[in-house]
Amino acid sequence: MRGQERQEETPERLEPLGAGSGAADIEYEQFMKAKEVQRVMFQQENKTIVHQCADTDIIEATTGSIACIDGNQAAAHVAYALSDCAFIYPITPSSPMGEMVDEWAAQGLINCYGQKLSVTEMQSEAGAAGALHGALKAGAFSTTFTASQGLLLMIPNMYKIAGELLPCVMHVAARALAGQALSIFGDHS
Repeated sequence: MRGQERQEETPERLEPLGAGSGAADIEYEQFMKAKEVQRVMFQQENKTIVHQCADTDIIEATTGSIACIDGNQAAAHVAYALSDCAFIYPITPSSPMGEMVDEWAAQGLINCYGQKLSVTEMQSEAGAAGALHGALKAGAFSTTFTASQGLLLMIPNMYKIAGELLPCVMHVAARALAGQALSIFGDHS
């Protein structure tokens, strides 16, 4: 499959699988059409993501205001602004990233694409990576948050994501890789 063009999902391709009928399919088709129109306009105008955010009044120029935030909050801001969906599983020290995006989505905060981020809490790190793979395969800008210890559990799905040449961002908090004893402290080992 390597080196081949990615095939678009068309009704003709989905029909043998039993897809293509019902209200959910119509809603999905409308969502995908709207997303495609938005991305085509974005490309035609040759804008960067910062321009698009400025157009939607999400990023506002401020003067004299500086906030001190930690790495988790900075990563959460970027992930929320530039993703369609996020798959989370709480693991120290990256839990605050997932909690923040989940809270912002619950409050209805709109991202750079003019939509609320879809956040799904999974049953494990492997589940989060598997759901991430599925969303990427469907064409969504998706992300996940984990720590180095949890990243080890995502390796099988990471091979699939890389092998299918799917673009992906995983926000990884540095944590000690423990051998015999559990360590939840930050480390760059």
